[in-house]
Amino acid sequence: MKEYDGGTPLNARIKIDYSGKKPKVKFSFPKRREQKEGSMLKYVFILWVLVNAPALFIISLSEGVDSSNPYVARSQEYEENYNFSDYSDFTRFLEEEKVLEEVFRKINMNTFERIFGEIEYIKLAFILQLFIVPLLIYFPFKKRWKKIYPDFQALIARKKMTKFSEKDIKRDGEGNLYCEIPLFSNILLDYNATGEFSKYLKFFEIREHNFKYLNRGKSVNEWLWYAKFYFKKKPSKGKLEVKFK
Repeated sequence: MKEYDGGTPLNARIKIDYSGKKPKVKFSFPKRREQKEGSMLKYVFILWVLVNAPALFIISLSEGVDSSNPYVARSQEYEENYNFSDYSDFTRFLEEEKVLEEVFRKINMNTFERIFGEIEYIKLAFILQLFIVPLLIYFPFKKRWKKIYPDFQALIARKKMTKFSEKDIKRDGEGNLYCEIPLFSNILLDYNATGEFSKYLKFFEIREHNFKYLNRGKSVNEWLWYAKFYFKKKPSKGKLEVKFK
């Protein structure tokens, strides 16, 4: 089976003409410059965070109370030797040389030290790689990810199914025979025609509904679509099954 794509993960109009020996596929777009292009970057980032979830869990556990940590041990020592609810004891605590040194050091920290000074370098490297690795996975292979995006969206979409029979065939103002999906998001549309529904199928098209937004930054409608199946003759045998989102 031959695969066609519009070369970009934008919502596209699609027309498939079955009148010749081979189907002719055509893509077009409501307004490329104003349409929003989908991206796999956020999904790559989420997947990478999930891969690192066990390590994140271990790190979070290590952030708990650790008596071997000198700062924790010192805090416990202070609590044993001083009553912080007593003003004179609290004053005596503030006169401790180690406390004065710690307060002085924190007051005179530069911005970098305030942000990263308390973080161990291994933990800092781990946090940075959570952001850097997804970028390295995505941007060098951006074209390939663009091709994957429509199939991925179709995979995760909550799909609907409908079945057309002879009673669903309509005739438009120009006398054309058709049946339609009146409203969907153009994330997925997969159909299977059997019997006369396949034999008489003339062409199929997906188009956006013809309206414009008011009081928005852009006027193009790229979210609400319809699909129509046109027939040469009215089919009475077979069926047309459509899965869509």
